[in-house]
Amino acid sequence: MVELAIGFMPERRIKLSRRRMIQLAVAMSAMSACSPSTETETAKDGIAPWPHDLHVPTVKHPGYGTFPDYFEIGETGPWPKILSEQHKRQLEKFADLILPATESAPAPSVIGIADFFDDWTSAPYPWMTDTRKTVHQGFIWMDKQADLMFGKNWLELSEAQASEVLILMRDASRDEGPLSRPAWMYKNLRELIIGAYYTTEEGEQDLGHIHAQPITGDYPGPTGEALNHIRDLIISLDLDWDNLPIGSPPYENYASYAFTADEPK
Repeated sequence: MVELAIGFMPERRIKLSRRRMIQLAVAMSAMSACSPSTETETAKDGIAPWPHDLHVPTVKHPGYGTFPDYFEIGETGPWPKILSEQHKRQLEKFADLILPATESAPAPSVIGIADFFDDWTSAPYPWMTDTRKTVHQGFIWMDKQADLMFGKNWLELSEAQASEVLILMRDASRDEGPLSRPAWMYKNLRELIIGAYYTTEEGEQDLGHIHAQPITGDYPGPTGEALNHIRDLIISLDLDWDNLPIGSPPYENYASYAFTADEPK
């Protein structure tokens, strides 16, 4: 069995803009509100207890404010990075098992997933603090669980053995039982890994994403193929393709629509 190549310096830093980081942060804040309570769990049926009492580093540095200047901030946050090299290696291995390399897409560790998590877990915001807690407590749990199953810590396991631990976490209930915390760890880190990976240049290429292309002259309009695709989608939603508003507003017989938004926080 081929083991993962982990712990090496990424060939280049992950390209994740401040704007993308904020978008991910908003999405993760909703997730953290749904996590289970922190009652003490005890080992049972070969499952290691979750280390609730483990000290998790805190950060006191300021954030980037309500309306950040992206040119001033740059590609990473204006805060000191606190993630240990051990945690970076663990996150690289975790991410590579979630999104293994293919012929068309490199592994997350190659394009700098550890740099993303170093920036993310060092940030002074609640949802990122939750991830910092998950990383510090969760990998201690994974080492203990790996030792129970294979007599080694998780980084020392082969790819197949390490995957067994992740499958245990993936398939467990997040609502109750001794694996509820590991199950939440798997879900949260997986969503962050996928979100970060597919906002990189390599991830977007793997998805086949085509950026907006500048044109000169009059807008030529959508192609017939695009219009047919949109029509099929609209009909699949039980909407009337032949009765859609065409041209510029105002539209007769259609209620006006006013956009409203919450004040920025």
